[in-house]
Amino acid sequence: MYLYWVGIATSRGVVLSPRILRSTIFWAIATIVFGVAWWTVWTAKASANAWGIAASLTEIMTFIWPLVFRVRTVWPHHLGALVIGITGLVVFSRRSSPAAR
Repeated sequence: MYLYWVGIATSRGVVLSPRILRSTIFWAIATIVFGVAWWTVWTAKASANAWGIAASLTEIMTFIWPLVFRVRTVWPHHLGALVIGITGLVVFSRRSSPAAR
């Protein structure tokens, strides 16, 4: 939905700030990483651990994002992303293979 509104704004001649463009690019890439990670785990592919770790690192980046780019945000929401990211790193780094569920 967010990308839809960005598309509407740019088609009407609105110039987007670098902050909005960074955020749009980050969430577009994050969506792809999360989708591929989900699919590889669901279908028990050999690359599931690597994609799970990539998705977990993306969650951790969600927590770090406001610190790096000095964005005001609601911290409890992003604290949950940090917990999910660390938990995912632990789980996917311990799994020997996707079939070992």
